[in-house]
Amino acid sequence: MLSTKDGIKKMLDDIQEKGKSEEVKKIQYKDMSLDDLLDTISPESTKAPEKIPDPPAEAEEIHTSSVIEHIRESSERYKSEVSEEPRISYEPEEIPFRNIFDEKPENISEEKKEAPEPDEAGFEDDTAKTESRKPVHAVTGVILLIFSLVGIICTFNYLIKYMQSFTRVESRQSEFATAVYPAVIMDIEAFQNGNELSSKQIITASVWKLIMSGEIDKYEKTFDIISVPAVDIEAEAVKLFDTEFASLEHQTVGSGELKFYYNEETKVYNIPSEPLLFSYKPNVTALSKDGDIYTAEVEYIREKPSWMQNDSRYDTEASKVVKFRLKSDGDDYSILSMEIIKLNQTD
Repeated sequence: MLSTKDGIKKMLDDIQEKGKSEEVKKIQYKDMSLDDLLDTISPESTKAPEKIPDPPAEAEEIHTSSVIEHIRESSERYKSEVSEEPRISYEPEEIPFRNIFDEKPENISEEKKEAPEPDEAGFEDDTAKTESRKPVHAVTGVILLIFSLVGIICTFNYLIKYMQSFTRVESRQSEFATAVYPAVIMDIEAFQNGNELSSKQIITASVWKLIMSGEIDKYEKTFDIISVPAVDIEAEAVKLFDTEFASLEHQTVGSGELKFYYNEETKVYNIPSEPLLFSYKPNVTALSKDGDIYTAEVEYIREKPSWMQNDSRYDTEASKVVKFRLKSDGDDYSILSMEIIKLNQTD
C-alpha cells in the first residue's frame, strides 16, 4: 500500500513521462506542502486554494482528471491508514519539564513561602506523633525499669542463697567434724551401740570431748594439771554416746607420754592443761539426714608436726574412711555408731 507522498511522487513521475515539462512542474508544485496540495486539489477541502499559475492547456487537458482522481484515492487511503493506527499524543502536563523554563524565579520563591517543604511537613507530622506517644513510652520505660529491678533483686538473692548454701555446708561439716573429733583422735573401734565399747575407750573419748569443748577450763588447775571429778567424766560419756553406762570402770587411760591419771582416793582424773597428741583429724566429706539421725562420711587424716606440714614427702591420703551415725542433742551431737567403709592398707 502506497502512502500519499509516494502516490504524489508517482503522479509527478507520470506527468513527466507523459511529456509535462520540468518548468511547468516547478511552477505548479514549488514551495507547496502536502497539505496545501491536497487542499488545493481535493473538493472536500474548506480552505480557499491558493492561486496557482495556469499550466499549459495541453497538460491540463490530458492529465488533470487522472491526477485529481489519483490524489483523491491516495488521500482516502492515507486517512484510512491514519484512522486505523493509534495516535500517541502527549498532553502538555504529561511531558516532564515542558514548562520549566517558562517559570519565573519570583513565582517559584513565592510558592515555596506559601507551601511548606515535604520534608518539613513530614517532620512536623513525626514530631506530633512522637509527642502523642511520649506517655506510652514513659509508662513502658517505668514497667521495664520495675522488671529490671525485680530481676536484679531476684538474681542478687539467688546469689546470696547460693553462697550461703556453700557456707552452710561448710559450717555443718565443721560442726560434725567437731562432734566426732573425740572418737577420731583416739581411733575408736567400730561399734553399733555405746555399750559395746570398753570402759577405757569410753573414758578416753569422754576426756577428749571435755578438752575440745573447752568445758575443762572451769575446773581447778594446779600448775599444768587440771583435776576433773570422775562423775563429770561419766556425765560427759552419757552425752557423747547417748547411752547410760551402768558399770563404768574408772582407770588411768592413754598411752605413751600422754596419759590421763585416775586418783582412786580422790576420785578425780588429772589431765594436762595442754595435751599434745599426733593422731588423726576428721575430714567430713558427705552428710545426709533421715529424720533426726545424721550420717556423716569421715576421712581419717593423719596429723603431723609442724616441721612435716610443708614437706610433700609426708603427704598421705586418708588412712581410712568411716561412717558415723549421730543424733542431734540441742547444740551438740551424740555418736550412735561407727563403721569402717574403707581402710588404706599402706598406712
